[in-house]
Amino acid sequence: LREGEVVPLQRGLSEWRPDLSPLIVTLLQQEVAPSLAPSLRKHLHAVSEYERQEIALALGTQGCAQDGPELLRLLKRSRYSIKFAVAVIRTGQEEACQAARAVWRPLGPLEPLLRDPVRVGLVREIGSPRLRDRLRKLLAETALAGCASAEQRNRLLPLLRSFALLEGSAKPLEQVLASSLRDRQAATLVRNTLRSHPEINGLARAVHDLPRRRELLERTPQEALAWWQRVQEQFPGQLRDARFERAIRQRAAQGMALAIACWQQLPTAGEPSWGGRMMGLIDVTQLPTKVRLTVVRECLAQTAALPEGPGCFDEVLIWARGFGQAELAPLREGVPASVDWSNRLSWLLALEGEDSAQAETAWNLLQLCATRTLTNALPLLDLAMTWLQPTTADRLAREILARIPPEAVTWQEVERALMDRTHSYQLQRLIQSVLVPRLPETIQEQLDQKIAKASPGSRLAALAPYRLAVAETMNNC
Repeated sequence: LREGEVVPLQRGLSEWRPDLSPLIVTLLQQEVAPSLAPSLRKHLHAVSEYERQEIALALGTQGCAQDGPELLRLLKRSRYSIKFAVAVIRTGQEEACQAARAVWRPLGPLEPLLRDPVRVGLVREIGSPRLRDRLRKLLAETALAGCASAEQRNRLLPLLRSFALLEGSAKPLEQVLASSLRDRQAATLVRNTLRSHPEINGLARAVHDLPRRRELLERTPQEALAWWQRVQEQFPGQLRDARFERAIRQRAAQGMALAIACWQQLPTAGEPSWGGRMMGLIDVTQLPTKVRLTVVRECLAQTAALPEGPGCFDEVLIWARGFGQAELAPLREGVPASVDWSNRLSWLLALEGEDSAQAETAWNLLQLCATRTLTNALPLLDLAMTWLQPTTADRLAREILARIPPEAVTWQEVERALMDRTHSYQLQRLIQSVLVPRLPETIQEQLDQKIAKASPGSRLAALAPYRLAVAETMNNC
């Protein structure tokens, strides 16, 4: 679905298969694929009541106004069903939506119904005036009883939080509830409770802002995403909104002309980049391959422009997770040779981590990006020799050195690499054994002359016996 290929899903819904079809239906309750709506309609009346509710919600999510009247008929037969009601609302058919708000009835006590943030989000979509009236009445009764009972006072705080999540308000809730709280003591109790827990009014303001933020997501996505991330950090696990989350995924999956613009604003201290905010909101591995490659390419390009600092390497590793060499190959020409790999410790550590997919991605990225020139690869290989197990470091160094194009290597690079004592002796031996034999004969002759003239005690002199052994082996071959 994220790659735009719906034919396999159509085959999965061609006949109702208990092992597969419910999974596709669950997916379609979150994502929009209108071409699958006919398959959902076909099964709507051929399954059990429970499965019918699930299919109805998936069908309503596709946003086809023509389905509104039929889903409304199902709701009238089961007027306590949240999923039938939400399904009607999501079709957008105005008359059906108004009727659904009037028909739907909350079943049983309100408190268990409003305990689950996901269910609260669904109920908020319905926008039932009957539920609002019941909740206001319950709040007033609980506040009045709380004046004389500690047990009732303990019920008040969760009810106020539920009210904030359902109603939303730019004004303080004590003002919103003033008309419902006719008893002075009850009103004072509510006011004191809200003052002791100011986050409830903050939650109400966030809910009130949701419609406007959804509109901002179309025009200024960075601002809307930053706001949503702050809300999730401030109220962890409390505020869920399927429409906002779906809008985020849709914007992310539309090819992202906005991705380029967002990446122009590089991360600064204390302010996560656009890619970082997206990672906190959605599973980036569910986005289309083209989108993820676009973000990886822009991230690496922007990192190359940074004068210093770690850049965006950590985000690249997550956005590229699971990509093999075939998917990453188009990036090779787009990755600037000027990227400073000396900060890329997280990629190296991922090689020995427990996440095999992450390790494979890191390995592929390192081979792709760090094999442009010898100068480009050396800082990374120095890190590898320091931080990785000797066998892993040796394997990585051999792979990278073997992939550096010989024509891209100059004598000055080789001389600096072999004379600089900041590089480990093991790395310099690998350069001699893996890279130097592949270089033009003129460079190898210059190296032999330099070794012959090296002063005793120098790094080149220490490498002389090893160089002679390599040369003899190559001659024998």
